[in-house]
Amino acid sequence: MKPHPPLSLNAFAKELLDLLAGHPEAAEIVIGGGVALAHYLDYRDTFDLDAWWRTAPVEAAEQLMAESMRTIADRHGLELKQRAWGETESFELLQEGRRVFSLQIAKRGLFLEEALPAAWPPVMIETLQDNVASKMTALVERGAPRDLRDIYELCSRGFVSVKACWSLYSLKNPGQTSAAGAAKVLFAVERLELQRPLDTISDIALRDQAARLRSWYREVFCHPGGG
Repeated sequence: MKPHPPLSLNAFAKELLDLLAGHPEAAEIVIGGGVALAHYLDYRDTFDLDAWWRTAPVEAAEQLMAESMRTIADRHGLELKQRAWGETESFELLQEGRRVFSLQIAKRGLFLEEALPAAWPPVMIETLQDNVASKMTALVERGAPRDLRDIYELCSRGFVSVKACWSLYSLKNPGQTSAAGAAKVLFAVERLELQRPLDTISDIALRDQAARLRSWYREVFCHPGGG
């Protein structure tokens, strides 16, 4: 499936990508996360740009990202904070101490497919298959509400099947079983139900949406042998 720049693209993300475009060193940057997802399924806003190194960290590209984020900070009177942990480097724009946008880039253990050219050459973007595989890993390991919703929307809108989701998870995580992953996802759903019971959601439409999502995970998604 061919990626298309989303209408919902965050203004800071677009400004950053415009600054990266045209620089040869930016060829090592691969767009991932919510911004990549929106190139295939544009259904929610995201205030971060997650990226991967195409092969390995490149000093010239790191400098380009830092300079580009500094340019944006100066243009908008924002504070730029840079930090790193493990193999992840983060550039964060702050307004009165509150983060309004961030760029994070990390080394990726495994690409299932070759990255595709993005709309800001030579920047690249991960394929839908790789995006789903990463989101499945996040769903199993983190189980955040946005992870639950992303996979639900992808499946319910016909972008990917439940069976394909678990197949991609297995390819991305050799040695991990779908059954063990499904148990973790079910635990995340149960945790969400405890943290936000349906009867505490006042908006009827949102309550119905939450009920459908939770029921789908319990009855359909967390049975990897089906779907």
